[in-house]
Amino acid sequence: HYLQQERAFPYVYGLPFVCGLYAEGGWEAVNRAYEKPPNSTAEILFPDQYLDGETAIDPRPPGRLPGPWSLESVDQFGAANLLWLFEAPGDDPSRALADPVAPLDDWGGGELHLWTEGDLSAVGISIAERESVIRSDLCLAVVDWYRDAFPAADQVDGLAKEDLTMDGDRQDAVIACGRQGVRIGIAPTLPLARDLVG
Repeated sequence: HYLQQERAFPYVYGLPFVCGLYAEGGWEAVNRAYEKPPNSTAEILFPDQYLDGETAIDPRPPGRLPGPWSLESVDQFGAANLLWLFEAPGDDPSRALADPVAPLDDWGGGELHLWTEGDLSAVGISIAERESVIRSDLCLAVVDWYRDAFPAADQVDGLAKEDLTMDGDRQDAVIACGRQGVRIGIAPTLPLARDLVG
């Protein structure tokens, strides 16, 4: 699902975005978008953000892992990346969140760090929330997504700052939300997942 939607996104969401610009300001508005294109998928999903001149926030990086783990890549993690996960937790569209788009309006910026150690991998994701967000539904949506994506994992008691702590056979996860936004650590062990949440 994720890969299919990634390919379809420019057509499924790009066309309505351009049509909305045209409806607001004709071809002049469309031409302005060529001169100053959106810098995030959130602006495509929520054209008002683009029209209001909102820009993505640089999130605080996820935590680090100790050696012998090494940081393999750092990538942007956009609102559309979350959308594709929310639409098919565990690659199963029948488990989609009730409204996968609405909580994404809180997304302000995102970054994904991939760590490796031999054949093992771990992921730290940091998502900043928009400054205008008063009460975020994004954290709840991320928690629901993870539970639905990995139903065989056991929810365990976590630390006070953790919104979800999951112990699985092959991976563990910690999700923590607060002033730093939404932070996700997925790793082979809970201590490593906690390191990624920071």
